Amino acid sequence: MFPERVLVVDDDPLVPSIARAHFLTNGVSVCDMASNGRQALELFAASQHAYDLIVCDISMPEVDGIELIAALHGEGFAGWFGVITSQHPTLGRTALNIAQSYGMRPAGVGRKPLDRQTLDRFLKTARDGHARVRPAGGVFNQLTVDELRKALNEDRVIPFYQPIVELHSGTIAGAEALARIKGEDGSIISPFAFIEVAEQNGLLEPLTRNLFQAILRDIQRLNTIQPNLNMAINWDPKLLERTSLPDELKDICDTWGISPSQITLEITETTAFDASRQILEVLVRLRLKGFAVAVDDYGTGYSNLDRLARMPFSKLKIDQSFVRKALEDSFSMAGVETAIRLARELSMPTVAEGVEDEKLWNLMRACGASLAQGYLMSRPLPIDQFIEWGNAIQWQYELPCVQTAGAA
Repeated sequence: MFPERVLVVDDDPLVPSIARAHFLTNGVSVCDMASNGRQALELFAASQHAYDLIVCDISMPEVDGIELIAALHGEGFAGWFGVITSQHPTLGRTALNIAQSYGMRPAGVGRKPLDRQTLDRFLKTARDGHARVRPAGGVFNQLTVDELRKALNEDRVIPFYQPIVELHSGTIAGAEALARIKGEDGSIISPFAFIEVAEQNGLLEPLTRNLFQAILRDIQRLNTIQPNLNMAINWDPKLLERTSLPDELKDICDTWGISPSQITLEITETTAFDASRQILEVLVRLRLKGFAVAVDDYGTGYSNLDRLARMPFSKLKIDQSFVRKALEDSFSMAGVETAIRLARELSMPTVAEGVEDEKLWNLMRACGASLAQGYLMSRPLPIDQFIEWGNAIQWQYELPCVQTAGAA
């Protein structure tokens, strides 16, 4: 069961002992303990970098938690990382943000004295995230460059669609299209097996264009069943540097007989606000051609109303790390409320990503978010299953029971 190997780092010997006993009785195979950052690095090297989850105090002698995070990054650690601290909560959250900026996956922040609920939350976050990105069986092998090129040449890039639903009416507004590759044996290959290969070998553009063509093909089919659904596609900013892109995408849409208004290009917040003037010109021209442009993963950067107002966005997607923790973490709740307020002032709809239960649905609706996306409604689905799902509910999601304001 994932995570199989865990490392707990704390100079208080009681904390690793408590954590180890809890982890080992809840499916973890190996749980090592370190009393400081230096010992943790020694264990990390001895384990041949095999830890799935590292839980660490940030205030320790010799090598503190922040130094350990930087050192782990230098050793190539990109697994799950949880923070425990008796310091002010802001320090814990900042430490986790630093770990995330180094490519580690955030398992959460826990306050001392350590309790079972915090440890359970670390495990649940890692297990839920692991299940989303790993194929059945829990292991993936990266495609080789030749295998990826062959898949692109044979048009084996396929979209999986995760529905996006209007919070106040339950109407299916559209979906986010997520890239998958169909293996030669019929298996479905996770993006974690090919995105990095594409980025490192100049194949991101043909991969994205293949996905775009496949989405238009599916929209053409959907328009005979449920017209005017909007499909979102992630678009890497490096692919926005060619000034001819708006005309090219519009021509492709015209070839398929699809209105650009049915397409949203999603640009991550952290890259969008570093965009060059040339990219800004391309984004404006995409809007002029009729495409929607959304800021994705909002909350992970440092945007304010002034910066947001200067960008040609038509939609704002609130990062799922804020949405999922909004019920239990005041900082995350404040992030959700701030995003919705900024979007409202700019007359932009908001999409709450990561809505996984009815409590979050009701909370996002009460906060004023426009749309929801998450596993409560559906996991990402191939086109045939997406159509079956929509037809089964007549393209109208049944609204969860509305809680009272006090319950929310």
